[in-house]
Amino acid sequence: MSKPQPIWQHLPFHLKEDVVSYLDFKSKCSLRICSKDDQKVVDSRPITIDYFGLNLTERPVDDVHEETPAEIVLRDKNVTMSRFFTPHLATEYFIRIFKLDEKFKVNTLKIHVRNYNRHGNHSVNVGNFWADAG
Repeated sequence: MSKPQPIWQHLPFHLKEDVVSYLDFKSKCSLRICSKDDQKVVDSRPITIDYFGLNLTERPVDDVHEETPAEIVLRDKNVTMSRFFTPHLATEYFIRIFKLDEKFKVNTLKIHVRNYNRHGNHSVNVGNFWADAG
């Protein structure tokens, strides 16, 4: 008879927390959607990512029909995730991320705004940043 193998569902909560602390952000997000128990484990740990970037581009005044995309970039450990949104949605997600989760921490926050009307690029590197919902 073979020895029973350890199963994730049978691990004590504190051991699961230890494992989650070693995961990158994308893996934590993937684990979080597996079950309500996994969601609780991920949510119990602080989330720290290395880099959070918000790139906004204002559309030219004469372009009333096309929405210029905005980009959110997350970098954690060796994983980079990037997704394009409308500027309005990107701003909403940016605010929602920092407003809803007081455990979300960012080592480097960079906001880059391209403004065609003013003929220049503006970039703000905030440096070390953490969200505080309080």
